Order: sequence, then structure tokens, then C-alpha cells
Amino acid sequence: MKALFAVILKPELLSSILLEFNNQGIKGATVFESMGMGYLMAESAPIFARLSQVTMGSAAPSRTLMAVIEDRQVDLAVKIIEEVVGDLTQPNTGIVFTVPVDFIRGLRDTEGNYAV
Repeated sequence: MKALFAVILKPELLSSILLEFNNQGIKGATVFESMGMGYLMAESAPIFARLSQVTMGSAAPSRTLMAVIEDRQVDLAVKIIEEVVGDLTQPNTGIVFTVPVDFIRGLRDTEGNYAV
């Protein structure tokens, strides 16, 4: 299993991703409101605010999606995300990464049974 994290820079696109995840059998995602380091620095120091507007535009808070998925679902999840946000190698789309899940308790499988 993998924990998939996707930082979505345009929060208005998130519902389309979640709907397609659900349609394709990827269930149980959790969404966090998130802010990048540049955004936080711009809020706390006016010099960074002016710099970030010149170099990056005014970045708004993003959303971070987290889902524990089967290894075989990773490619599908990334494909869905890129179909909605665009090519992740391009600026201002997002970031996706996975980490191995070594232990889990409380997660249900597709039949509703708890994973052990």
C-alpha cells in the first residue's frame, strides 16, 4: 500500500479529482487546507510578499489530498489528477508523491472489512 499525497494548487479543481477517484474505485481520501512556504513567508514579511508577486504571482492557499491506496492504483490516481490539473511537470499545477505504508489500522477495504 501507498500513501498518496497530492498538493493541488487550484482548490476549485479538487471536487473533480475526488469525483473521478470515486468513479474509478479510489475511496477514502482526506483533504487538508495547506499553504506553501512562499505564501507563508509573504504573509509574515512584506519584502517576501513583493518578491513572490514578481516571481510567482500571488499564490493562494492550496489543498493537499491524502489517500491510502493499493500500489496498483498509483498510476491511475496520478493520471486522474493530471487530467484535471494538467501536466504536473508544468508550473502552477501541483505536486504528487507517494510513501510506503508499513502499518495501518482502521482502514476498510472495498467490501467494508477492516484491513489488518
